[in-house]
Amino acid sequence: MKYKLSPPQAIHELGQRANQEDSLYPAADRLTADDRLFIVCDGMGGHDCGEVASQLVCNALSEFVNTHTHADQPFSETMFRKALAYAYQKLDATPDDPTQKQMGTTLTLLRLHRGGCLAAHIGDSRIYQIRPSEHRIIYRSRDHSLVNDLFEAGEISEEELKTSPQKNVITRCMMAHQQPHSEATIVELTDIEPGDYFLLCTDGMLEKMSDEELTDIISDPEETDETKAIILKRETADNRDNHSALLVHIDELTVEKTDILKRSEKSEEASTRRQERGERSKIGFERRGENDESVQVVSHSQQPTTHSPQNHSLPKHSSQKARGKNLLIALITTVAVAAICLIFYFSSTRKQPDNLPKNDIEEFSKPDMLKKTKAKTKKSSTKSDKKRHKKANTADEPEPMTTDEPIDFEPTTMSEQD
Repeated sequence: MKYKLSPPQAIHELGQRANQEDSLYPAADRLTADDRLFIVCDGMGGHDCGEVASQLVCNALSEFVNTHTHADQPFSETMFRKALAYAYQKLDATPDDPTQKQMGTTLTLLRLHRGGCLAAHIGDSRIYQIRPSEHRIIYRSRDHSLVNDLFEAGEISEEELKTSPQKNVITRCMMAHQQPHSEATIVELTDIEPGDYFLLCTDGMLEKMSDEELTDIISDPEETDETKAIILKRETADNRDNHSALLVHIDELTVEKTDILKRSEKSEEASTRRQERGERSKIGFERRGENDESVQVVSHSQQPTTHSPQNHSLPKHSSQKARGKNLLIALITTVAVAAICLIFYFSSTRKQPDNLPKNDIEEFSKPDMLKKTKAKTKKSSTKSDKKRHKKANTADEPEPMTTDEPIDFEPTTMSEQD
């Protein structure tokens, strides 16, 4: 993609704070239509700590990206991670003084390059892509905050999200001397049209402004970019926190077919790598009080490393192979369980033969063996009793006479016997 930009606009307001801890790249007085890298950081830690952290990260990231890449070349997720690692290295190189408050910063980064537009953020500073021709938000980054996690989990309502006393608790932050380092949510934006606006802003810009009001201001066709920036400053004039923003207007856009093909291939590869990497725990931080901006670890939580916009079609990071593999494993497991259940059922209900071969005795259960053994013993015992009883009866009967001599019987009469 080749871009032609209108002169970007910057907002860098102190609010009701004593010092400015937000940092911009490029600085407000150095913005030009030739810029293709934009960074907004919201420092925290109180006094000079937040200002040091935000400015250090802005300088480190811009130095690395401008040295190792060019806007006419694709800017990959791998290259951004190298830049982020370099910024963490610079942040960790600052003196580690236990007596001083820990310093940290949020991050929003936008890189316009030949292959598209890479957007990355850490914390609750936001990136918007707004399309005035459709009067809607094409992309909005997902806050790394406790209240946002609770809202997405259904624990609190949208109104409670806006008024919760815990709305300043963030779950990711670039913090010095803290391990593990928080990862950034990285998105490759490709649904870009001439006339689109990108807005990078700290959370202070959104204290009293809704997404609808922001869209109305930026989508107004009657106002110039300079006037829109003035209106945003006026609408946020009473905000208490530092509030800063960069407004980038895409005036013209040229897309080449080769860029689209290369971008799709890289998106598929990046999606696969993110799935294989898994998730790591993140450190939560809280910015407390109006004058005390100390940073406190409040929880260990995990945020996804990638986020798909809700209202537009990004390159579809295909996971069909992974889903197909999971479905196949589930199907094989179900069939195996069903087969085992059937085998068990038929084994338990099968009728056992009466005359069991000796070699097959082990195939039956012990209770069945005992029953059959008892039955055979009883049957044998009955037969033996019958044989003994028959023999005893035979012994009591007189033996038949077997002589060959004739037997003479003398007739007698009753009188003679008397």
